[in-house]
Amino acid sequence: MKTCSHLAAAFALLALAGCGSDPDAAGSAGAEAAAGALAGAPVTVEGAYVQEPAAGRTMTSGGVTLVAVGDDLRLVAASSALAERIELHTMFREDGMMRMEQIEAVDLPAGEPVTLKRGADHLMLFGIEPLEPGSAFPLELTVEDGEGASYSVDVQATVRQLGE
Repeated sequence: MKTCSHLAAAFALLALAGCGSDPDAAGSAGAEAAAGALAGAPVTVEGAYVQEPAAGRTMTSGGVTLVAVGDDLRLVAASSALAERIELHTMFREDGMMRMEQIEAVDLPAGEPVTLKRGADHLMLFGIEPLEPGSAFPLELTVEDGEGASYSVDVQATVRQLGE
């Protein structure tokens, strides 16, 4: 992993600049963004969630909004101690039907919010135990810059109740 102290300082200041924003609108996003910034990752994170799986199922989906700060990035991986594996997936319409497939990465153009969510690009989590709505779910997101340097961002996603 690439560590740049000047990047970490710049992103920490960016995270602190957001402290004056509306707390109801930001929710826990400020803490998530600050965690990413302090880890040296040039990306902010908002609204991370994992959907409660259907009864008897060990897979579910998740989402998050990411903003690359400075340069274009790519989300290339996600993992969690609470999941056997996490894949990046996309949804698309083909022959009048919605289809889903695994993808290698999600592009994060600099300064543009990219939202992973149900029905679009999203996280697919496999091999998970039942989850309690409202609880925290740890995620580690890996982004890469154009030079191939990778950054890890630790995020606490919120478990959403099925159907929410």
